[in-house]
Amino acid sequence: MKPMLERVGQLYPDQHTGGMMAYTGNGAPGSIYGAHRLIHTAPTTLYCPLSGSRCVIYDFARSDVADNEQVLLNAVEGMACAPWKELDIVFLYSATPEFVKEYLDGKTPRVIELHEQVAKHYDLPCINLAKNAAQKIKAGELDFDEYFASNLRDQESLRNKIDAAVLVRFLETGYANRVKNAEEVVRRYPPELSRANMAAAGSWPYEWGQYDKNEWQEGVKSPIPIFRHVLVGTKPGAVFSYKFKSATVGLYDVLAADSADLEVSVNDGPWKRISAAEGKDLTEPRQRVLPVLFDGLDREQEHTFKVRVAQDQPPSATPRTARIGAVFSSWYVHSPFWQMEPFVFAEAVYKTMDPVKYTPPADRWKHIPKTMERLQQGKELRMLMIGDSIMDDSAQSRFDKVVENMYTGSTVIKLQDGFGGGGCWGMKDNVDHFVIQHKPDFLMIGGISQRNDIEAIRSVIRQSREKIPGLEVMLITPVMGAEGDPHNANWTLEIDAEKYPYRANLQKLAEEENCEFLDLTGVVRKYMLESGKCIGWFMRDGVHANERGSQAIGRHFVEYFRSKTNHNHNSMER
Repeated sequence: MKPMLERVGQLYPDQHTGGMMAYTGNGAPGSIYGAHRLIHTAPTTLYCPLSGSRCVIYDFARSDVADNEQVLLNAVEGMACAPWKELDIVFLYSATPEFVKEYLDGKTPRVIELHEQVAKHYDLPCINLAKNAAQKIKAGELDFDEYFASNLRDQESLRNKIDAAVLVRFLETGYANRVKNAEEVVRRYPPELSRANMAAAGSWPYEWGQYDKNEWQEGVKSPIPIFRHVLVGTKPGAVFSYKFKSATVGLYDVLAADSADLEVSVNDGPWKRISAAEGKDLTEPRQRVLPVLFDGLDREQEHTFKVRVAQDQPPSATPRTARIGAVFSSWYVHSPFWQMEPFVFAEAVYKTMDPVKYTPPADRWKHIPKTMERLQQGKELRMLMIGDSIMDDSAQSRFDKVVENMYTGSTVIKLQDGFGGGGCWGMKDNVDHFVIQHKPDFLMIGGISQRNDIEAIRSVIRQSREKIPGLEVMLITPVMGAEGDPHNANWTLEIDAEKYPYRANLQKLAEEENCEFLDLTGVVRKYMLESGKCIGWFMRDGVHANERGSQAIGRHFVEYFRSKTNHNHNSMER
């Protein structure tokens, strides 16, 4: 696919679509897997790379099996119904020896016929590399064995050149006008072929299920990267259950040499055994995709799916282990926090976590006396948080409402500004926009994207105070981010200027500019590491906090602002 993706940018250098093309596929079992992973993906797992794309090429047909044609059709239609009107969808049929042989015999592979049925209904373009190869072989222009002997990793191989020519021709002819008129093109959504289509299919987090925490360990680091964390059980008979409304249900887990045999049932029906025998010779764990363990269910009715560690296990010198990553269903599964108001949601999430135990420095509030006076006297406080997406995640914890509840009569107006990957280096030349227009009483500057640019932060502080006399400022050290980022890779509880200079430099800047300094780097990291859960338990991707990570940050803010004379937690907390 690389030649084609490079060619997109060459063909349309001035278009907003240039280079914004995603390719996905070849995941067994094909389209059924694709439907569950492309549309709604559990935060537990890594996301599908469709975000920001103008066009996606689905290459799942080569892994499809047509044993249950209706289920396969439902999956293909689900991908065609993807709820992104601005996203162009193209079906690609890779050349497999089996597909090419059928075309040479004058037949169309059955799975391609099923894809074409959906493509025609939804007016989706298709690229058929298998048919193209068969035509060239029939014409004597290509040798079957030579074509399939090509190394697909070699961009200059015969097969890649032949396939790339088809793809580029598609871009230069059939797709060119669509790209030029991208703003006017709206994908057609005709009546559904099947009400059971998988347009709302998804992989859903195991945390939404029910399990005994004495028998199952949640938040365990996954041995494979597709999951951020997994639910682990070793006790024979331990049951994990999940409520859902869907026509189908399945499981997404880790298969390894020590995997346990499982048993599954739906609606308290008979148990069906899932053997782990295929994993016994594995040297490295891998994902196991079981998307349709039960089908034909009424999607309007609530069902209960159960998974248990089988009582009788194959002989093993070590405990047989179940590692659950997610549950598959072909229809929506509602979060336990569904339809909660934001603050109620934040409180509910925090109740599932260990309480934050943080003792702030004794000299805190030294540089924010007016801020604390407003809170203590029950006045209004305009609080502005600027920085990057990490600061947005921090704000999403709703810590401001907890602080407001701690100080009777006070009103905290929390404001946010900045941009993804942003910092003061990108704000210092437009402070009026990022700070002044919000008229804050209290400015909080943080995030992981400040580029170590201390002078840019100083510039924002001074410009802001010049236009808002008496403005109080808090500087916050980095939290979250990628594991390889310096503040994580060189983590220390206390500030170490040699291991991570920016943290010490920020503290020095705070002293020089009379700003409050909140060092979250160490205490938030310590909280996560001591939780008994892996870091992925607190992340929604490789950089950003999920709702638990947001609470881990926000509740440290709460403790920082808590009254020094009142250490009893508010009734809204624990």
